Amino acid sequence: VYSAHAIYHIDTAEGQRAAFNEAMRVVKPGGRAIFVLANPFPLLFPYRLLRRILASTPGVGPLLNRLRPKPPLPYLPMRLSWMKAQLAPSGDVHISGYAVPSVAFDRRVSETSALGRLLWRGIRFLETRHPELAAR
Repeated sequence: VYSAHAIYHIDTAEGQRAAFNEAMRVVKPGGRAIFVLANPFPLLFPYRLLRRILASTPGVGPLLNRLRPKPPLPYLPMRLSWMKAQLAPSGDVHISGYAVPSVAFDRRVSETSALGRLLWRGIRFLETRHPELAAR
């Protein structure tokens, strides 16, 4: 089973749980399920991290949602621990991370600048040597 960037567009936690359960129901014995999901609190992208912290803060999140235009798709990235808990009853769960830079990040810090090269080297080191840490 393979799902890329879809489950976090289901607008409720119960709906996402149902999607995980259905995906795992159809995996053949010994098969694999691969989910490409958003990390709601990406440490490598501070602006996105701050926005997600504010969005998940009780009282602040609903206020901010009223102030911004409604997005074309729902967006509800759940915590990695929540996703892991949903999948754990089905077998071993391995979380690995891979940084996909935002356009804004890429424009400010590219691989052509000295700072950018240093940052990307650090990101690559984390992803290859410590994927569990990079995913968090």
